[in-house]
Amino acid sequence: MKKIVSVVLTLMMLMSMTVAFAEAETTCDVVVIGAGGAGMTAAIKADNAGAKVVLLEKEASVGGNTKLGSSVYNAVGSKLQIEAGIEGATVDAWVAKLHKGNPANEISAITFLAENSGASADWLCSIGMDLTRLFNTFGHGPADGSAPGYPMVVAMENELKNRSIDYRVNAEATKILRDEAGAVCGVEVNGEYTIACKAVVVTSGGFAANNELVTKFDPRWEGLSFSCSASATGEGTVVAMEAGAAVSHMTNVKVNPTAYYLDEKNCISAAPFRINGCIQVSHAGVRVVNEEGAYTPNSEAIVNAGGETYMIFDQTLVDKVAASKTYEQWFVKADTLEELADKIDVDKEAFLKTCADFTTYAKNGSDPDFGKKNFTTDLTNAPYYALLTKPAVQGTFGGITVNAAAEVLDEAGNVIPGMYAAGECADEGTMGDAPLTVNVVFGTLAGENAAAFVK
Repeated sequence: MKKIVSVVLTLMMLMSMTVAFAEAETTCDVVVIGAGGAGMTAAIKADNAGAKVVLLEKEASVGGNTKLGSSVYNAVGSKLQIEAGIEGATVDAWVAKLHKGNPANEISAITFLAENSGASADWLCSIGMDLTRLFNTFGHGPADGSAPGYPMVVAMENELKNRSIDYRVNAEATKILRDEAGAVCGVEVNGEYTIACKAVVVTSGGFAANNELVTKFDPRWEGLSFSCSASATGEGTVVAMEAGAAVSHMTNVKVNPTAYYLDEKNCISAAPFRINGCIQVSHAGVRVVNEEGAYTPNSEAIVNAGGETYMIFDQTLVDKVAASKTYEQWFVKADTLEELADKIDVDKEAFLKTCADFTTYAKNGSDPDFGKKNFTTDLTNAPYYALLTKPAVQGTFGGITVNAAAEVLDEAGNVIPGMYAAGECADEGTMGDAPLTVNVVFGTLAGENAAAFVK
């Protein structure tokens, strides 16, 4: 009887959802596909430019991969940086750093990113996000040291509500429609109804949660779990391709070097400890990377050094990082480094030497082994902690081919009239650098250009 009642209730819920969709507005100027950071930005900016917008999200809530953003919001020239007198926070300095860390990125794309990043941070602050913690020259984050992704999503969703923007959850774009002239003319939703529109912005995220696709494009990462949203399975890119969009740089897979695996398939990023100064030690008891280094090269080094590392830190970091409250259930804790070594699987002698060396490096402010510069923790403030982590796929940053205006191109290199793309699903040339900032900067570009197109 209980099963029958459950089935009936489920059917009633699905029927009510269908009715709600059927009664919803089915004509607008711009449809935005995917309500992560790029999508919500695009919807808000298009609305601000006077377009009538419908924002679609296939999941039951907005946020996508953005809500899991756990490291930093990078920007240059924000009001906060200017007021604080941060030295070295220039466009040229950030472009040089991005290009050095990833020579494959396009100078024009990362220059555009840098030039518009300060305004993007200012805008986030204007809609209620806290970015008052400034660190590592370009970094912005919440004052309490927590991850920036979730607060960004909260601020953006509140802005959607404040503007009365029509955003729909459990609403998957299953087809992008084009008219006889080749221009975008509508979007099919859930295979059930169509929204007529003049422009579409695809912001559906990547395919990092689809290991079959990831392995197809980059076999190094076969079998890894993902530290992104489980919704990042690539359907939006497929829908765009079916509508004629070209794709490029599909091997550009970003891998988080420090994910804590809850089980074989499920994990969460432990990046807050990495960016705040921990060291990473292999089972051999030695460091194998500059913990501040780029994600994917670090991940490859860790895979080559046995596949996992312990994040090692002391009470200083626990007090500093708000995320400690979430992770403490998985910490290995000890009153001394000797005791910690006995509790984890490392070469004890090598481990103790590594820790002693790092304490000296922190005291001198110089790391001759790897060039690390963040010495927030010097491993002298007991108790001590270890967290076993290994790489996990975080994002895919090739995707739908776009030009400098965020317009989608077809296989022949021609613009598809009325189709735009931004965020993780778009190959705009930044190659995955500063993804939270990319979402806002290029989401703004796509949303504003889509609104201008329909006028």
